[in-house]
Amino acid sequence: MLAKVSWNKYEAALLLDAYLTISNKPHLKNEVLLKLSKQLRCMALNAGQEIDDTYRNLNGMQWQYNFMEKAFQNKNLGNRRPPQIFLDVVKLYKQQPDTYRAVVDEAYRMSGDNNTGKVVNANMSDTKKSFQDWLEKQPKLKHSIGLILSVQEECSKYVVARKISKIGFWEMTDRSQYLIIARKLLGMRLFRVINRKIALAFDKTYVYFGEFLNENKNVLQAVDAEEVTKNKDEIRDESLGTHLVSDECIAILDDFSRWLLNEKCLSQATANGYASNLRSLSAYCNQTRIAPALFITANGDELLEIANQILQNTVFQTYNAEQHNRFSAALKKFLEFRLGVVTPARTEKKPNKKNTTKFPYYKQISSVLKERYLYGFRLESTIDIKRFRRYAEENNIELPESDEALKAEIKNAGVQIEDKVYLIEEDTFNYIRNTFEKLSSDGSRILFYDFIYDFDTAGMEEHYITSADHLKAILKQCQKSIFKATTEIFFARNFVSLVGEHTERVAVTIEMQRVWGKNQIRCVEELAEQLPTIPDDYIRRYLSGSTDFVWVSEGVYFNMERLIITEEEKGEILSFVAAECKAKGYASISDIPFGNTAEENYELTEFGLQEAIYNKVLIGKYRLNGKILTEQDGANLDVVSLAKQYLSDKEECTFDEMDKKITEIAGTRYRYMAYEALYGTMIRTDKSRYVAHRYVKFDVDAIDAILSEMISDRFVAIKEITSFALFPLCGLPWNHYLLESYCYSYSKKFCLKVFGFNDKNAGIIAEQSVTDGYNELLAQAAARAKIELSTEAVGQYYFETGYMGKRKFSDLESIVERAKTIREDL
Repeated sequence: MLAKVSWNKYEAALLLDAYLTISNKPHLKNEVLLKLSKQLRCMALNAGQEIDDTYRNLNGMQWQYNFMEKAFQNKNLGNRRPPQIFLDVVKLYKQQPDTYRAVVDEAYRMSGDNNTGKVVNANMSDTKKSFQDWLEKQPKLKHSIGLILSVQEECSKYVVARKISKIGFWEMTDRSQYLIIARKLLGMRLFRVINRKIALAFDKTYVYFGEFLNENKNVLQAVDAEEVTKNKDEIRDESLGTHLVSDECIAILDDFSRWLLNEKCLSQATANGYASNLRSLSAYCNQTRIAPALFITANGDELLEIANQILQNTVFQTYNAEQHNRFSAALKKFLEFRLGVVTPARTEKKPNKKNTTKFPYYKQISSVLKERYLYGFRLESTIDIKRFRRYAEENNIELPESDEALKAEIKNAGVQIEDKVYLIEEDTFNYIRNTFEKLSSDGSRILFYDFIYDFDTAGMEEHYITSADHLKAILKQCQKSIFKATTEIFFARNFVSLVGEHTERVAVTIEMQRVWGKNQIRCVEELAEQLPTIPDDYIRRYLSGSTDFVWVSEGVYFNMERLIITEEEKGEILSFVAAECKAKGYASISDIPFGNTAEENYELTEFGLQEAIYNKVLIGKYRLNGKILTEQDGANLDVVSLAKQYLSDKEECTFDEMDKKITEIAGTRYRYMAYEALYGTMIRTDKSRYVAHRYVKFDVDAIDAILSEMISDRFVAIKEITSFALFPLCGLPWNHYLLESYCYSYSKKFCLKVFGFNDKNAGIIAEQSVTDGYNELLAQAAARAKIELSTEAVGQYYFETGYMGKRKFSDLESIVERAKTIREDL
């Protein structure tokens, strides 16, 4: 064991800091002390000190915390006085707070993790905790606090690892600085593909941290102003290098985003995309010198001149086209924001090839649709017709006189999707085509509409595609304009296939087989990573519901195409099953001799191997019901049916004998099946013995009359029938077991209700007209009994009277609550 190391002032300062945190948030005590333990162990390692598992561990922290608490209160812990170093640090905190804070800051620096080469900022943990506290106070969060924090954490690690930012989110104190990095991340397609779920969650949750920073600006910035300023001025763009972004630029872009959200009613993702594209465009201008990089701060004629200069540049036009025209789209929106509706110089476009002879108003109609109806024109809306004409009149645009002629022109100019007409231009077709090329570049041939849309939500909305269903409609109606070859394109309800028509199950199975590899088994998570265009739920569904795969363990499946079995072994299995069915009418799959097949496919469980053999060798020839195999055109037998056949010519049988027979047939033990077979074919005479029906002769009318006298309130527990003196002779001695069989098989007026067949006579005899479930009958019984309605009292009552075979069971509490309600109404 290593020698004990005394505490120093830096360790004591961190312990006091932890004590102060716990004093305000006692529910976080274990979390804070565990973190302190890690910090102190890291501090020792950074100093070159050798430590073991017991050094400053959590148990030690909890013990020393008690001493620090007493030191702060100036008291002893029992007869022991706190260490002098603890008392000195407390004195420093109370008398020289600035000096104490400097010691704490140095302690945080000393506890940095040298494995990463990164010094931990003292404010980082505080910021995260403060953010969590802030979230807990928000009245209407749409997402869980755990999700918000975990997504923020993962994205923070990503931006640091990819050098998008020099510091993580928890070290940021300026909202503008954070939003620059967050929006940069939101616009990165690589991030969105590799971290699809995190990216989608970040889309919806990043705004919370921005709001938090804005509300706590003064407090946070005072802690680390120097680091904030340094990082805010230097932003790294993955493809365009480093450029400067001024405070004025940040403010303008924030106003631009708010304008897109509030005035143009765009989504948060689209607004982020426009702002991100403008920053990238600024970096591009800075790198290529085609225009001033800081055009964002320009205004009036100067801004318009720079915009024309950019848009007319042939190098930019090529680059912009490769980027799906996202930079020109952002620039035009920015001009509208800064200068009003502005149409800068445009590149030459090829003339439209549509028939303008028959529809002479094509250009005019298209211009109105483009300016006013990018989200669709409602064809049968009189309001939209009036607005359309009013706008055309204000802009001296000639239209047909009749509304029907106008609607015909509008339909010709656009694409009708349900009740709306959309103007869809070549740029949108190119964008969709390029998106498909990207998504299928890894070999994917099945693309679900939801994923295609979520892959680049900002890009979709830039092209006025508002949902996955909207995208689906465009794909189906405009496939000839989008895809060069359409013969292999098939549009299913949830996905588009690039390899012809398939059902959903077959399509997903084909894709899973494509990426499976040589292994016999794969886990769901691995397959999902290789098939990003297929939602995880569909992968799970068609793994579990297909004969092409066999379940091995939670989330792990065996591929039937990898099953190793010889033709000789298949023949032996078929011969065995045929012989068994001929001799007994059935075969148990548990009895099949698998030979070397079990060894060759060792990754399958016993039950998995049985399922695999059935799927590979027996399916189509034999029917499998539980463990029972019968000929395809024979009777549909199950375990209980076969057990009843076994009992059909027997004089008597014990439960143990039937239990063994069920195990023999099914390959495993099923007590409830043994009871079901026995009660369905024989009469129970005692706890374990059953006899054929011919051994008894019941006077049904007389027995039912006696039971009617004993059961005055619809039902009773079996054991509440306390005397059989009045019951007529029937060939066997009367007891509660015989009474059960009578009610189960003979009575005209009463029936047997049990929670499960048992050997304790626990159950109910009820009138045939009673249809209430067992729990409801239990609640009624407790309500009308003269007992306290507590779980203990009611459970004891059920056990003693025979309603249940045990005092405690899972539904007891809810049944007691129901009984209270019933009693109130009595």
